[in-house]
Amino acid sequence: MISKGIETTFNKVYYLIKLSLYFWGLSFIGLVIFGVTPAMMTIVEEHDEANWDFNQIKWKNLFEKFKQNFKQGNQLLLFYLMVVLIIGYNLFIALQTKGLLFLVLDFVLIFVLFILILSFIINLAVLTFFEVTLIDSLKLSVIQFFTKTKECFLLIFGLIIVSVITYKFPGLILFISTGLLAGVISTSTKRMFQNILVD
Repeated sequence: MISKGIETTFNKVYYLIKLSLYFWGLSFIGLVIFGVTPAMMTIVEEHDEANWDFNQIKWKNLFEKFKQNFKQGNQLLLFYLMVVLIIGYNLFIALQTKGLLFLVLDFVLIFVLFILILSFIINLAVLTFFEVTLIDSLKLSVIQFFTKTKECFLLIFGLIIVSVITYKFPGLILFISTGLLAGVISTSTKRMFQNILVD
């Protein structure tokens, strides 16, 4: 019983290491900047299909998925980067200005940035699970934020846990954190899309 539990733990750790290393390999193929988003989309999809079985993770399959995700993943990244930069610049200007109105504006802009970041993460999963256009995926991700509050909080909780673990043990970012992040995104968002996937 104990030996079975130890074996399962080691298998899951090895699974996360394998997934994480493949993520970094794919990211470097895309010169990191253009590789990170399609690589994350790829390992989220792979985690959903492999379901903790490290034998199912094959480099050839991952690379094919990476190529398919490359264009759409970078379009998504560029769109969100532009919007975040615009909101971020407005927040910077608002922080320099004193007054109650600007204080309220600061909080509104911070909330919008928070929604954007969460929407980006949900969008990764939308483009992974569904064959939709970028515009439709943006709509669906925003709708999920306002209609699936419980699942969004679970996703946020998972992201915080991964962030805290990575902050405490920075070395894990290479070997476990990205694989764990893919698992959190895949599991949380699949619950959001359960009704859609069933339909």
